[in-house]
Amino acid sequence: MRFLRPRDVARHFLVPRHAWQQRFGFAIYHTPQTPQELEWVLEHPVRVTPWMARLRPAFDALRADPGREMARFELADICPGAVPEIDGIFRTFRSYPRNGKVSYTEVCAMMFVASGRQDMLESWFPVLDDDGDGIISREQLASAIHAMYYVRYQDVEYADLKTRQAVNEAMQVHSATQAARSSDTEKPQADAEVPKGETPPTAAPESPTETESEKLQRECLTLEQFTQWLRGGGRHICELHKLAALPPTSLTISSDKGETWTLPAKMKFAKINVDNPVVEMDGDEMSRILWLLIKQKLIFPFLTMDIDYYDLSVTFRDETDDQVTTGAAKALSKHHVGIKCATMTPDGDRVLEYNLKKMWKSPTSLLRNAIGGTTFWTPIVLGPAVPGILPHWVKPIVVGRHTEEGSAMELTCDGPGTFKIMFEPNDEGKAKEQAAFELSANGGGVMLGTYNTRESVEKFARCCFEHALHMEMPLYFSSKANILGRFDGLFVDVFNHLYHDKYRKVFEEKGIWFETRLIDDMVAQAMRSSGGFVWACKSYDGDVQSDFVAQGFGGVTLMSSVTMSSDGTTMLVEAAHGSITKHYRAHQKSEVTSTNPLSCIYAWIHGLRHRARLDGNARLAHFSQALEEACVATVQNGHLTRDLAVRVHGDGATEWLQTEEMLNAVARELRLTLSKPLWNRPFVQAAPFEGQIEGLDRAINRIDS
Repeated sequence: MRFLRPRDVARHFLVPRHAWQQRFGFAIYHTPQTPQELEWVLEHPVRVTPWMARLRPAFDALRADPGREMARFELADICPGAVPEIDGIFRTFRSYPRNGKVSYTEVCAMMFVASGRQDMLESWFPVLDDDGDGIISREQLASAIHAMYYVRYQDVEYADLKTRQAVNEAMQVHSATQAARSSDTEKPQADAEVPKGETPPTAAPESPTETESEKLQRECLTLEQFTQWLRGGGRHICELHKLAALPPTSLTISSDKGETWTLPAKMKFAKINVDNPVVEMDGDEMSRILWLLIKQKLIFPFLTMDIDYYDLSVTFRDETDDQVTTGAAKALSKHHVGIKCATMTPDGDRVLEYNLKKMWKSPTSLLRNAIGGTTFWTPIVLGPAVPGILPHWVKPIVVGRHTEEGSAMELTCDGPGTFKIMFEPNDEGKAKEQAAFELSANGGGVMLGTYNTRESVEKFARCCFEHALHMEMPLYFSSKANILGRFDGLFVDVFNHLYHDKYRKVFEEKGIWFETRLIDDMVAQAMRSSGGFVWACKSYDGDVQSDFVAQGFGGVTLMSSVTMSSDGTTMLVEAAHGSITKHYRAHQKSEVTSTNPLSCIYAWIHGLRHRARLDGNARLAHFSQALEEACVATVQNGHLTRDLAVRVHGDGATEWLQTEEMLNAVARELRLTLSKPLWNRPFVQAAPFEGQIEGLDRAINRIDS
């Protein structure tokens, strides 16, 4: 039986059928073949004040001819409604050696200094890159810095001094970057074998002449190098940041909201090679449609890789008697990275709608059991742009749930009697029996019995420790060990022994820690905290707390589900929401939808990040972080789907993006993010929760060794 129909999938992914291979009941496909070296024209957003917005015609005219200089009457002719602003420019540069004219660089300097914002320098590169070729020269940078210092201090000699210092600092960063690239590309070659009796050839002397391209590389800054200097924290760039935040006294700057301009610039990007495959598992309904769009817009254009594909839609699982899920589980154990779309667990109505053979169980539980893993619910933190119900949760709270807890047995009784617990060993050992309760009242009652194994608890504990190390976050385990001294005490005992025997040293090296807490104390502390920890829970506790945490961060559309194996090598990630049936019904009617894709995107982010960690692929790790930053930046820039718009603006929200428009916005932001170094955002840990847990030590002492 074939698990996959290549003709259907080839049409689905818009790749030629010959790119598919049928291997042992599953299909491996290669990402679409595109040029390995790509060139994009990026649209850099530049926010300007109303003061500068009124000078847009003059800015465009000077940008089109950067060598041109304009007198006051020329600027007034182009911008007749900006006479006060033009007077401010010439009043500022009245002593500047320019013969009564201003240049493009001087207008740009006024633009930055008049902004009153430190982050304005993030837009410096596209403004100075007047021809949009993706580089700025040393002379362009020096001219802009000199004009900025003169605008502020009205002193040419001081501007000369500070310009030399700042440009030298920038070029040092440029030289260090060039040296690092040279060391990466140059590979030592073995000496050629010289025949006996012959003199080895002497190396040809290096040519003293420098080519134009080499000179260009030495004297010009790319966007990546410029941004690296901008964010490097050097003394002189910090002075420039302060300079941009203090507008000169010669100008009257309005506090009104300005405009956002878009300035083009070129960018070259080499596609990233991924050495080992990932296992992709397709899903159902609207999530399946989102999945395809995400791959076409955010994955395929940037990565070259093999993908081991499985169709886990409910119809194909029904067609293969769910053998496709078994094949996916084997592939996951082989490749160690699985990225899964949201799937459907059919009820009676869906069985009739899709004409299924039976009500198939969720494939996620089979996949989780195949790798012996634990599922962690991880929130997507979008910052103050999309506040959650608890806005002080600014760092993620990751909830791990023990899902292998034994099934409970229930009994009812109608009259008086004795409720007993008994264990009968398979060998000749003596049976253990204990009376739990004597029911003497009329009307009867109910009884419940449950169990756990040490092996299951140890696997759960190892998963939690490994995931905390992966996330570099402290770990807390919550229980009711003060009441269930033996049942919950087994969890506490296993966690403490594993931590002290295996994980304590590596935790301390990473600056994180482990603690056990009572569940009621843990809930109270979590409510008051700012987040930033992994929370390990028993089955019932985890079922409740995962939904509680999800709502605190904004709901299941802003959560991702990560299943980690006990040895930390295998990971399965998926969107935490379902197949989004309501939007799928609208899509079937050709209605426009506004579906939030972030949870599906984050499934790819987590999966590719784990692939990069296993393979030691630094560029893939960089791409994963860039995709995450692009998602956050897209939302912070006001690009929202309907659910996010309602959360930000309330039920009266009227403007939001359609599904594909949102993905296009993320793709644009991703290209911008990849053109710069990523923000170095070290994870600042919160201090351990204060206070002692009453009764926990006494509970541990009651546990039988």
